[in-house]
Amino acid sequence: MKMPMSFALRSLTVVVALAAALPAASVLRAAEAAGESASISTDAVVQKELAELERALSANPKLEATMLANIDQLMTQSFRTQNPEVDALLKKQPGLANALKVDQQFLLRRAIARLARVKVTRPDALALDQFLKDHPDIRKALQKNPSQIVDSKFLIANPALARFLEAHPVLSSVLLQKQGDTAKKKK
Repeated sequence: MKMPMSFALRSLTVVVALAAALPAASVLRAAEAAGESASISTDAVVQKELAELERALSANPKLEATMLANIDQLMTQSFRTQNPEVDALLKKQPGLANALKVDQQFLLRRAIARLARVKVTRPDALALDQFLKDHPDIRKALQKNPSQIVDSKFLIANPALARFLEAHPVLSSVLLQKQGDTAKKKK
């Protein structure tokens, strides 16, 4: 007698199938735009601050990792003292603190977009932000290690995330890429 697949495993299978079904041209266009992270804010000042942050982080991946892993501490004096690069960036961009308050998941969305090699569109960014607000445990885990989003064990342990990715096939291309990389390594 064949055992039924768990919900999370079925979701993961559907997510990968949906990503595989995306037209190759749209995936290619999205991959070309991967350097751009959509801001959820319509405020021009916030968008400008985040665009400047985007450029700074592209030039310094270590700074990005530090900021993402410590997003809740960025404004504390002790953290800024221990991380002079973050302090210098916040001094250079005094409006950045407000921009990151307005768009709280910017750094995490940026990390996910880079993993997925896709541009996170505004509708997907809004949906992802809402999901992360509704699931703070998943948000915290992904902030510590964004690459977990491509870990099948993490998705099975977090079926809500698997369902979310199923509903957002552009974001689920993360899984397709990771699965392809894993298959290549096994050969």
